[in-house]
Amino acid sequence: MATVKSIAAAVGVSPSVVSAVLHGSKHVRVSESTRERVQRAVDEAGYVPNHAARALRLQRTGVLAMVLPKLENPVYHRLVDGIYDAADAHGYSVLLGDGTRVTSGSLMLQRLVGGGQVDGTLIRPASTMSPGLLAEIRAGGAPIVILDGISERDHWVAVQDELGAHVATRHLIDKGHERIAYLGQTRHQQERVDGYRRALREAGLPTPGAYVIHSQQGTHDGYEAFPTLLALDPRPTAVVVNNSTTAVGVLAAASDAGLTMPDDLAMIGYHEISIAADLRPSLTTLEMPLYELGRVGVELMHAALAGEPVASRRITAPLPRVIERQSTA
Repeated sequence: MATVKSIAAAVGVSPSVVSAVLHGSKHVRVSESTRERVQRAVDEAGYVPNHAARALRLQRTGVLAMVLPKLENPVYHRLVDGIYDAADAHGYSVLLGDGTRVTSGSLMLQRLVGGGQVDGTLIRPASTMSPGLLAEIRAGGAPIVILDGISERDHWVAVQDELGAHVATRHLIDKGHERIAYLGQTRHQQERVDGYRRALREAGLPTPGAYVIHSQQGTHDGYEAFPTLLALDPRPTAVVVNNSTTAVGVLAAASDAGLTMPDDLAMIGYHEISIAADLRPSLTTLEMPLYELGRVGVELMHAALAGEPVASRRITAPLPRVIERQSTA
């Protein structure tokens, strides 16, 4: 049976070099050619790392917790994919936690992060989460990586929300729209509002305060907010909705009101969702790099657990991208 030592002997390197290649460690400097030779030897030998033994040796569980506001939200699909792929590459298992159930003081929270059962927590904060949740997770002492937010206390990785909203708004401007509204969460997503306003300002278009309509992010919230949008005078010809699940509700409300998209109202939803192409009219969306957000979040966590420097940052590639469909075409 192949071992780290036997692979090292076959390649002519030390066992620490083989271990560094297998676990992606940056503590040991390895040239690209040596890395390729080691990986080839590992593949030929059919060697599978014993992550359980390694976790025991390092006094770790090999489990990461992931807490998202609502697991059923289709927006998080690509984010979760990125987390799973990176976790698998580093030998971690992922324990899911729904922010609506993992509340401050709950048994669910104690089981999730108490007693050293996880090595660290990846969390996507939201206004709907319990106010004391993050503080209780911090109290557990394990590393935390904030997903899609900036933190002065924890490691974090975020997308370029200001740029994303600017790109979405610019798409509507390029379609000839001059009265463009914004609908969605505003208090906790100010960067998106800023990007929307910057695009209008650069185009020399008005930015009336009434055109920024606050709404929560569920489908029903979009439906309920639509009458406010409809009552604006003059009525907007287009709207940026800062969450595509909210946009689904707006789409339904517009249909019930007898409006046709994009003739009466054009709309773009923030974040790509799998059902966007199947709606009628199909929904134009802004695709943000959520897969990369999840993948880099795990990479930061892995570095923190390895005692390496952690560079919190924004995801700069790929850039936000409009997927044009019938709601603006």
